[in-house]
Amino acid sequence: MENSYSLKLLSLLNAILNSKFLAKDFSGLGIIVYSDIRNLNLISLCKEVALDIDLNTHDYIAQKSSYEKLCHDGFFLIHEDWRVTHESQYVLPKLDGFNDSDIHLSYPVGARYVTALLASKISGILCSGTIGVAKNINIFEFGNKAL
Repeated sequence: MENSYSLKLLSLLNAILNSKFLAKDFSGLGIIVYSDIRNLNLISLCKEVALDIDLNTHDYIAQKSSYEKLCHDGFFLIHEDWRVTHESQYVLPKLDGFNDSDIHLSYPVGARYVTALLASKISGILCSGTIGVAKNINIFEFGNKAL
């Protein structure tokens, strides 16, 4: 069952896809919406990132998700108050008691998809989502595809 954060994330992901700043070489993206990130291991993939959001959030993320951008890889993290707090983050969820039989995938997927799915199982993560290079949207809650 989707929560209000998942619906808001779906709206954001659709706005990103419709942004005038979305590059022709769109690289795909991942977003994690959180109340607490203490249970995530994060590594910045681009040490020079300084959040400077003069655009709407969807336009900011759209322009950063181009292969031409040095820091296009990794996840964006959005706090529950809807502020982008991190970008270009390698996310490694802490998976106590994880069993790979807990994940049911019916087709080949990428690392971003699986990372978003696993991160959504973590306490303090409200939801997560991805947009693939083919511009397909996925949203996860509690380790399951929500929308």
